[in-house]
Amino acid sequence: RSIGIFIPVAERDRGDGDPVLPAGRQTAHYAALVWIGVGLTAGAVVPVVHGGPGTPGGMRPVAEELSKTVGVIEPFQTFDTISDQIDELRKVIEEHALYPVYLIGWSWGAWLCYLLAAQYTDLVKKLILDKYFLKV
Repeated sequence: RSIGIFIPVAERDRGDGDPVLPAGRQTAHYAALVWIGVGLTAGAVVPVVHGGPGTPGGMRPVAEELSKTVGVIEPFQTFDTISDQIDELRKVIEEHALYPVYLIGWSWGAWLCYLLAAQYTDLVKKLILDKYFLKV
């Protein structure tokens, strides 16, 4: 089965790597607020994965906005290896969400979401990733 991936485009870049969008929202924030509501049902829980690893707060605005209408979990990365971080995110989704989920990732969180979706396609319905995830 295919997984939809939505990678929004910023209006401009401040030069520090962070996109600038209307009302100053970062790319993944804007994408989530515009697009995530499609297809969500009552009781839905949306994992919002921060950058890092282990740097909380980057996705706070979108987590707060989404929490007004759906459940939100903000899993942290506490392990050192990529495979352990993928497994950690998988366990959080399996334990706390009805899947497949809409999965939102920012920076390293976008990579982690992408890697998890590639390995566990049954857990992810849609990916919302910031566009800088493609810049390697």
